[in-house]
Amino acid sequence: METKVTSHTLAEYVHLPQDKDIGPDNRNYRGKEEIIEYKGKNLLYLKVECGGDLPCCCCGRGAYISHLESVMIPGYVVNWQVRYSDEDGSPVSEVEPVAGVHEQAEIRDIIKQREGLFDVHFL
Repeated sequence: METKVTSHTLAEYVHLPQDKDIGPDNRNYRGKEEIIEYKGKNLLYLKVECGGDLPCCCCGRGAYISHLESVMIPGYVVNWQVRYSDEDGSPVSEVEPVAGVHEQAEIRDIIKQREGLFDVHFL
């Protein structure tokens, strides 16, 4: 996922292929985009599942994990798929990042409850 700031309030979000394995056979990931309504705005988030032999930096020397899930939140959709990336033709949307700490905490709680995941990141 690529996010590039274009002004103080908007960012570009380059969409990943949906429900398709990305990466080498022994270490790949898959993303699924979701949109939920939050306080009258459409919030875009990406649920990412990683699989394969993933080195674990917190489990000790030489440890590996085989599956990892997390959520990445680009922000509120401002303009949906307004153009295509010059690099690979992927759709690009304009989003407004979630800036407020209180707002992020509320959204994090909603996503944790909805997805059952604790690893939630704002881009």
